[in-house]
Amino acid sequence: MLSRIEYGKDLRDFVWKNVLPYICLVGIFTNAINFSIFSRIKSKNTIYKFFILHSAADFVYFLLSFVYFFLKYSLKMPSCSYIVNVIDLYLFSISTTALAFYLLLVEIMIAFKRLLIVLNLNQNVRVNFKSSTIVILFFSILTQVPYMLTREIRTIQTNNSSEQSISDKLSCSVDSRFEIERNAIYDTRSYRYASSFINLFRGVIAPAALLSLNILLCYKYKREIRL
Repeated sequence: MLSRIEYGKDLRDFVWKNVLPYICLVGIFTNAINFSIFSRIKSKNTIYKFFILHSAADFVYFLLSFVYFFLKYSLKMPSCSYIVNVIDLYLFSISTTALAFYLLLVEIMIAFKRLLIVLNLNQNVRVNFKSSTIVILFFSILTQVPYMLTREIRTIQTNNSSEQSISDKLSCSVDSRFEIERNAIYDTRSYRYASSFINLFRGVIAPAALLSLNILLCYKYKREIRL
């Protein structure tokens, strides 16, 4: 009989192998359509540029996720190989997390632009698209810096040779086993403070800002409909 941990791992592997890849394919297809539609709209309003940006980032997010699931589960590469750990750390953990936060910030900008339009302040309050995009990209990457600095791929068991061949990195033998581990920076106080602030901003403040903007938008739309 399987334990709870084993059952949870088997269920996660089943979902990641048989469910999420198809969801990613749907996301890739629909965002490609969205990108094509918004790209054809000729308007000076920057909100359409943010729609295009959101569709493109969402497309890349689903594409990276699909590649990750395909490489890890369809090719059945061993989880303790070097290549799989590189994919886990850089392609999935860091890239998709940064993209998810990037999408959240873009959604905040879209909600803010909609609010300006509803309040008839769109002409008075200018939002520069290029500057906003650069700032959003900068913050999205910045939030991943502490995680990148505190994670590294280490050899669990290896032979005395300092060099690893390509076959060693692709395989998972007794002489070449790899794992993502935390380094000494993880236990420092500065990292804990930085990590706590980033998690608070990314997990509480930014979603609360998006929720507040959308609630205010719903309220304004409701008043407009009544009038």
